[in-house]
Amino acid sequence: MSANGGCGTTVAAAAFDALPEPVWELHGEDLLVTAANRAARAVAATDVVVPGSRFDAVGPGLDDPELLAALRHVLRTGEPVRDLRWTRPATPRTGSTRYSVDADQVHALDGSVRGVLARARETGAPHGGLRLIDGGGGGVEGGGLGVGGVGGVEVAPAAPALPAHMPDRVPVVPGARIAAHHVDASHAVRTGEWFDVVALPGQRVALAVGTVGRLDSAAAEAAAAAALRAVLADCLLAGGGVADALARLDAVAARTPTLHGSTVALAL
Repeated sequence: MSANGGCGTTVAAAAFDALPEPVWELHGEDLLVTAANRAARAVAATDVVVPGSRFDAVGPGLDDPELLAALRHVLRTGEPVRDLRWTRPATPRTGSTRYSVDADQVHALDGSVRGVLARARETGAPHGGLRLIDGGGGGVEGGGLGVGGVGGVEVAPAAPALPAHMPDRVPVVPGARIAAHHVDASHAVRTGEWFDVVALPGQRVALAVGTVGRLDSAAAEAAAAAALRAVLADCLLAGGGVADALARLDAVAARTPTLHGSTVALAL
């Protein structure tokens, strides 16, 4: 997620850098790297300064002609591509690694084409659906993940279906660029994570991330998460603040056995 300056930009940069899989932002026909997260820098060739370098020179195997042609196609047409193949050659310490690369055109706040966002995941690893949606304009110092609220609604680019309790739509808030990164955990470690955004009057945005305790089924966890999201949105849209919303959630969880042990982090 990102915003127009201030602490929002700092938070967005830190979130981008912490994404667990390599992500690059590329500019122009030469596919110059304008941004690369920590994971992307880690797979770069030795002694290469990634920002400012051509994409085909930053890492072994990234000079594949089909991969480069597909990225330029996204830049020119805006058509997203999925499951491009990248093989990182073996090193003295590791064997070769196969990746699947997705790419989307990204835009500046004025609507002009800014470049291409490419993200890679190891083949066979859980799929992380990175979704970028630009609301344009405005001066909101925030962005987030979630659903509901005011304004229009945009649907993120195609990706594997999120769990039932995860939003698949986000509010369009002027000035906010919204991204969601979700990686499915195995059944053995499933913990009922959920997230939401509530768009509020006055160009404000509430971002919530939480968990519910492990229940008997994914459906039960989805129902528990939906209950928390409903209580949260109802309180915030009625004019409550952070303390009010957390107090309301505490009260509901205390009298609902399936919500015992739930957690939530809320920013307004």
